[in-house]
Amino acid sequence: TAIARSASQPNVVYAGTGEGFYNSDAIVGDGLFKSMDGGESWSQILSTVNVSNFSYVNRIIVDPNDPDLVLASTNSAIMRSTNGGDTWTSVFSNGSRVQQIIANPHNFSTQYAAVNGSGVFKSTDGGVSWIDISNFSVSFYRVEMALAPSDTSILYATLTNSGGGLAAFYRSNDAGNSWANLGSSPNWLGTQGWYDNTLVVSPANPNEIIVGGLNLYRITATSHGMSGQKITN
Repeated sequence: TAIARSASQPNVVYAGTGEGFYNSDAIVGDGLFKSMDGGESWSQILSTVNVSNFSYVNRIIVDPNDPDLVLASTNSAIMRSTNGGDTWTSVFSNGSRVQQIIANPHNFSTQYAAVNGSGVFKSTDGGVSWIDISNFSVSFYRVEMALAPSDTSILYATLTNSGGGLAAFYRSNDAGNSWANLGSSPNWLGTQGWYDNTLVVSPANPNEIIVGGLNLYRITATSHGMSGQKITN
């Protein structure tokens, strides 16, 4: 369910196994695989084999300047390696599923993690330490995030409710220090946002987001609200 490539050495690719959404037919994984030749061949990273922290590797990020600095968000922790996966350190764990981790594309030291039922956590030291930056006013479960590449102070978060629908769509203009609730309509997640939940911000326009669940929408967002145009379903 996860794959990440080194920007500085693109032949180095990491892939994570396991389907960490707690669906009844979820596939249990067994750690990470690594390719040193651009995906032509793969080897399982031995330090992640038969290790409970790596049964579900939900997302992976790699330092664009260092292919050996890699972080993985899993169903029990955020794991960090500085030697290409030979050894790992657990840098965050609160008992909930860490279903996403992203990094500022212009500054890898700034990272965000989405924790199911807990919210958004932030690191400013390359993933060594984390703080809770959530002040969401609604009840929620899964959280999915996206940064605006053209203005990385703008961060979006999609929150799901107990029925798998859209609980709220949040925007931060100050890198997560404060959040504005833009509402819950249109509900592009349908009833399956716990599983189908993705978003990406236009590289040219920080107010334009493509969001997907059971349906795909192009969203225009401001600090005060949002409007959406359905693309397909």
